[in-house]
Amino acid sequence: MKKLLLILLCLPIIGFAQYSNYYNINANINKNVNVSGTVNKNVNVSGNVNKTVTTIDYGALANANAIREQNRLANLQYANEREKQAVLAIAKDPSKAYDYGTDNHWKLKSKEKKILGWKKPLKYMYHKMPHESLFIRSGSNGYTYENTSQDGVTTQIIIYNIINVDKIREVNPDFNTNFEEVYEYANFTEGELNDLGGGSESFLHKKDIDRANIGGLSSFCGTLIWEDKYEKTITENYSVIGFNNKESYLIAVKVRYKGDTDEVNFEQLEGRRYYFKPFVKKLISTIKAY
Repeated sequence: MKKLLLILLCLPIIGFAQYSNYYNINANINKNVNVSGTVNKNVNVSGNVNKTVTTIDYGALANANAIREQNRLANLQYANEREKQAVLAIAKDPSKAYDYGTDNHWKLKSKEKKILGWKKPLKYMYHKMPHESLFIRSGSNGYTYENTSQDGVTTQIIIYNIINVDKIREVNPDFNTNFEEVYEYANFTEGELNDLGGGSESFLHKKDIDRANIGGLSSFCGTLIWEDKYEKTITENYSVIGFNNKESYLIAVKVRYKGDTDEVNFEQLEGRRYYFKPFVKKLISTIKAY
């Protein structure tokens, strides 16, 4: 009976032990180690202190990604020196994938406008297509761009078709346009298994909400950091409501950083996330319907 009780008490620990402790700053700290003040990478302490105790140096992670991209692209063949220099500039500063990108003015056909609930005078959806040296076009739902790093981190940017809010409410009458409230993710609990909508339960490490400029409008970005038995993932959800002649429409973008749970760690995902952050901000802030 005692053995059975011990097994039952250990089950939650065993179940969660397989997940990363990257975001748990209290993980693996020896209880006899006393540290006062702010802990940073220059402080030497005795005992078993895991590296996640320190503040994550996002700048260093992003810079390491930039160096790897420059090394990779430097070895490729280019049509001319000008093209090579442009690509290397993009690798060093990924926001230039926007500057060297292609304007995409997508004119909706009558059938598409009917499906999306668009009415006159809205005719076009615009965004900047990123330079192909960093992202390739993939998927069929709106516009999806994808990049896979040499160490197996996949970055996806999904720009959904801009849709009339009334059209959404025909299918979902309870659609909530208060995105600050939506991205509080009230039903999700950090440090536990949650149903995040993927068909199976996932372990949620962290949830967050930040202000974001989406299509020139102030709104919010909701972030979920999670993993299951297949993948580790950071998901950023951007949404805003725009207005045209008293009609409202939804602009929505999803950005994902993910990799096989056996091959990548969250430090690699965070490095990719902060490497692409300047580009993502430029791209999302300039999406529009007109």
